[in-house]
Amino acid sequence: VPAERTVPPLEIVPVLQGGVSLGLAIPVGRLDASGLGFGSAVSPQFTFTFEGSFRPVAELELGLFMLLGGGTSYAPLNDHCIAAGGWCDAFDLALGFFPRWSFLPRGSVNPWVSVSGGLEWLSVTNAYHDAFDYTGWGVGAAAASCCAVARTAASGAPTAPRMKWPTASRNWPAARAF
Repeated sequence: VPAERTVPPLEIVPVLQGGVSLGLAIPVGRLDASGLGFGSAVSPQFTFTFEGSFRPVAELELGLFMLLGGGTSYAPLNDHCIAAGGWCDAFDLALGFFPRWSFLPRGSVNPWVSVSGGLEWLSVTNAYHDAFDYTGWGVGAAAASCCAVARTAASGAPTAPRMKWPTASRNWPAARAF
C-alpha cells in the first residue's frame, strides 16, 4: 500500500476551471404568486451543479452554473396531485452567474465565499403530467473550505471536492397550473 502524502500548495492557479458538485438545497422564502412558504410547498432537494469559471485574479472567480435538483412536494400542492391520482415530485433547474472569493487560492486548503443569482424553474408534477410550474429569479449564498486532493495530468488544475451550502433564498414571481 503506497503511503499517503500531502498535496503541495498550487504554484499557479488555473485561469479557467470547471466543476461538478453534489449538494442539498433547503427551500426558504415564499412563492410570490401565492404567498405560500417555499419550505411548506416542497422538500429539501438533492442537487447536481455544473459550473465553469474564469479567474481575472487568483482570488476572484467569475462563473456560470447550471443546477439540477429533485425532491418531493408537501401539502397543499401535493393535495392537488393526490386528488388527480398521484403523488407529486419536485424538479428544479437553475441557470445563473456567481462571483466566488477564495482566501487562499494557492493553499492546499482554500476557504471561500460566494453569492449567486439566476433564473430558476421549479416544476411540481405527477405521473399524469399535472403540474404546478414556478419561474423567477433566485439568489443564493455559499461559504465553504475546500482542499486539493489531486492534480490532473493534462492541465495541472486541482481536482477537489466542492462543498456548497444551499440557496439562501428564492423568490418566485408567478405560478401557473397546467
